[in-house]
Amino acid sequence: PPPFPPPRYHVTAQEGKEIFAGRNLQQPDVLHDHDAAGESKHGTLEDLHRDGVHATPLEGEELDGLLKGKESDFLFVDFYAPWCVWCQRLEPTWEKFAAVVDAAHAAEPPTMASTDVVKVDCEANSKYCGTQAIAAFPTLRMFHQGKKVGGDYKGDRTIEGLTKHVTDSYAALGMKVTDQGLKKGRKPPGGAAKAWVDDDHPGCRLTGSVWVSRVPGRIQIEAKSNFQDMNAKNTNVSHVVHHIGFGTSLNKRTMQKLNKVPEEYRTVSPMNGNVYKTDKLHTAHHHHLYVVPTKHLNPSDASLGERVLGTFVLARLSNFARAFTSPFSRSASFNYHQLSYQSQLIEFPEDKVPAVTFAYDFSPLEVTIQKESMPTYEFIVKMLALIGGTYTMFSLTERSVKAVSKKMR
Repeated sequence: PPPFPPPRYHVTAQEGKEIFAGRNLQQPDVLHDHDAAGESKHGTLEDLHRDGVHATPLEGEELDGLLKGKESDFLFVDFYAPWCVWCQRLEPTWEKFAAVVDAAHAAEPPTMASTDVVKVDCEANSKYCGTQAIAAFPTLRMFHQGKKVGGDYKGDRTIEGLTKHVTDSYAALGMKVTDQGLKKGRKPPGGAAKAWVDDDHPGCRLTGSVWVSRVPGRIQIEAKSNFQDMNAKNTNVSHVVHHIGFGTSLNKRTMQKLNKVPEEYRTVSPMNGNVYKTDKLHTAHHHHLYVVPTKHLNPSDASLGERVLGTFVLARLSNFARAFTSPFSRSASFNYHQLSYQSQLIEFPEDKVPAVTFAYDFSPLEVTIQKESMPTYEFIVKMLALIGGTYTMFSLTERSVKAVSKKMR
């Protein structure tokens, strides 16, 4: 197992800064109004519809007209898909919640009179849901006078939880649920919209390490939820690779040594900082990494003791010098992994959620890098041999010249 669980963060960006909302190692459970057998506490839809439909079904154009015309102060919208099991579980609760809101309208004094509860089928209105960037089902979103209020609702799917979200939305705009609504065109206290809302720009950061065998494999990153079904049509898996590498992390001292290795032999993290953006729907990047184990050998595994002692001995004693000083040697060799990669954009079927894949393969061969150098004693011996040879050549030449000169005389 990895040395620590890989933490996942919900992050947002604001003015170039990342805001960490906290660790999200496990998604929290979302409560539903169901009994132990999984049946709705509010009965069937047929029972709930006996006095009429309360959660008004709208077409995309109808909702767009309401938002642009600002005919309702608050619109609480359920963007759903008929095939989504979570939407099916929510449907009775959503209908009951809409009935509670309608009853609150008729109460004395009336409450939530400025709120309407509606729903939109994203299968029948897929294009409109695409403009609303609906990435998962169900998506519960509050609007006020045509503008989104805060982030999408992610709390408990109970009557109490939904009612509290309405109350909190009123409070966020400086209102109370007993208010009878605002006049058309009037700005709500505190402003209806902000320049930037963190919850409107979510992202995920994944960091950690995993143990893998030295065989081909892959790491796949896919959007999933414990209480939503992903909308494959609008899932965007654009990403930035801050760092990816294989092997143990290199310490500072080793990195200093690695920086002295020629650049073509130290491609340990070539993907760092790369941005992979997908502008086309149903697409995701597939990365293939080729991992090459590499060993860097010290130019001389001998320590200072060998080099100093070797300086004063003859070449024929060099083996003795090595044997004498080997216990004091400190090898500076280290291992690391080089990477090469290729990336391509893969198109997915419309009904399949795109996923980012990092496929990897290990080279069966290990690359060994060694810088050849000459020990000091060997250099001195060779220099003495060169000087001796030169002296010998000059002596022979001088004798030959003298001998010829005598004969000429």
